[in-house]
Amino acid sequence: MMRCLTRTEQTTWLKERGMSVDPYWTREPDKRLRYCQYKIESDQPLLQLFLCDYWKAFGENQDCLMDIAGIPHEFYYHTRLFQLVRYAHDEKRPLKDAPGLLFTTDEETDAKGLFLLSVTFEWNSYLYFPGSQVTLLNWEGELMDFWAYTESNMSKMGEVMEGIGWNKSGRMRSPLAEKSLQPADPSAK
Repeated sequence: MMRCLTRTEQTTWLKERGMSVDPYWTREPDKRLRYCQYKIESDQPLLQLFLCDYWKAFGENQDCLMDIAGIPHEFYYHTRLFQLVRYAHDEKRPLKDAPGLLFTTDEETDAKGLFLLSVTFEWNSYLYFPGSQVTLLNWEGELMDFWAYTESNMSKMGEVMEGIGWNKSGRMRSPLAEKSLQPADPSAK
């Protein structure tokens, strides 16, 4: 069952699992971490596809922690919706007092849905997968920052993004457009 965690509880949970806490804002960066940033499109079907592919690559069969790191555009109905979900899990504290949402392996659908809402609401939210040792930061629904401890996970993230047509600059790529940019083969007549 989903549990809500304070910042201190999140820090303890992540450190026990060898994860860097809040890698974007930390004062002591973990030198082992590799980093990449992607501009994303606010297209709901693509965001859902991305999240499913990301989960398949990094999040299957493991607990995950979602941290609502910031709410730059706070609207009552957004926070109210999150609070209703929290009430359903017997959480009475306000979101600002316990912004971490710890999901078990059998709550994958709930975790995906709430993370997608945080992207749609243009909040800042981390998604930590300690089993894969990767971290994703949704930055106001416009950017996805990704950290990993291994080059293989960095490559895997590139494949996830490539699979939905996003690259590091965020522009959508068309296979036809790429083909037309290829230099002509002088030997082909």
